[in-house]
Amino acid sequence: MIDKLLKSKIEILEMVAGGVPADTTLAALCRATEDLVAGAIVGVTILDRAAQVFESAVFPSIPSTFSESLRGARVAERPGSCALAIYQGSIVVAEDIASDTRFQDGWKSLSLDHGIGGIQSRPIRAADGAFLGTLVVGFPKHRALDEAEEEAVRTATHLAGLALARRRSERQHELLVGELQHRTRNLFSALGAVVYSTLKAYPDAKDFRRVFEGRLSALARAHSMALDASAVDLRVLLTDILAPYSHRNIELRGPVFTLASDAAVAFSLATHELATNAAKYGALKGERGHLQIDWSVGGDAANVSVLILDWRETGVDLIPETPQKGFGLELIKRALPFTLRAKVEHSFGTDGVFCHIELPLTPRRSSDESDH
Repeated sequence: MIDKLLKSKIEILEMVAGGVPADTTLAALCRATEDLVAGAIVGVTILDRAAQVFESAVFPSIPSTFSESLRGARVAERPGSCALAIYQGSIVVAEDIASDTRFQDGWKSLSLDHGIGGIQSRPIRAADGAFLGTLVVGFPKHRALDEAEEEAVRTATHLAGLALARRRSERQHELLVGELQHRTRNLFSALGAVVYSTLKAYPDAKDFRRVFEGRLSALARAHSMALDASAVDLRVLLTDILAPYSHRNIELRGPVFTLASDAAVAFSLATHELATNAAKYGALKGERGHLQIDWSVGGDAANVSVLILDWRETGVDLIPETPQKGFGLELIKRALPFTLRAKVEHSFGTDGVFCHIELPLTPRRSSDESDH
């Protein structure tokens, strides 16, 4: 028994280290454990990253209908032993599934139809304590494990944790590569638009270089912040963009709020253009000017959550009757609505400059932390 356990442990570790697909490794692990625990039906359930839903399962010795039926089961609903094991964070044993009142009838029927009358589910954890899934040991009729079998099942639980941790790491790597490709495409697209529009509005080489360098710097800062974290704090973004004008009268008011990377890039460019115009014509030009930026989270007419941002410039000496037409205002008025479905109102008046932005909130664009 000890020799067989050691041999199977080495084989599974070699599969994990060699990058064998997780499902293949887990199937081999389940069969090896069944060989050590007579009459057992062994399987592994796999949780999603939030540890809220079972996204798949591996039970190589029974029909795939069992694994397929477990997909999508929610931990909070506690339909069966695996969900309860995660919910409680401990081993769950059901000696007689048919009479166990803790579980839903659908799960009990599913288990009995696949030859499982007694079961135990053991939580599988990562090194940091996060739940990865469960190791399941079932029997047609419940029986206790002897000492050697208990050791085999504990070892299998540990090895399953290694395989699932590697699987999660590989999935995360795939997501990061995909996100990097997505951001790179967006970066080149934005860069091309900046070059073309700046050249069109400023054909003189000296003017083009001055304006383009400012816009390129804003774009670089936004992408740098996006790469440093999954989301960008709105106050930090505004403070960074307005840093060259910190000696002016600037007031930022609003709750803690984070923007997803794509939204951060668009907001960074828009803020840079607003600040550039303010330095040329508005509140950041003279000593009397005052810039106030307020933001909050509210609802629109359709009761959709939106980020509301108001940019107000007062104490302005000169407001041009006809604002300069070019990439800056086009970005603010057209790009934000196009890329983020934002509603934008921008106006010059005798009392100052005003820009109102409403951004519909989605998980990909924002993470509201105002209540934290």
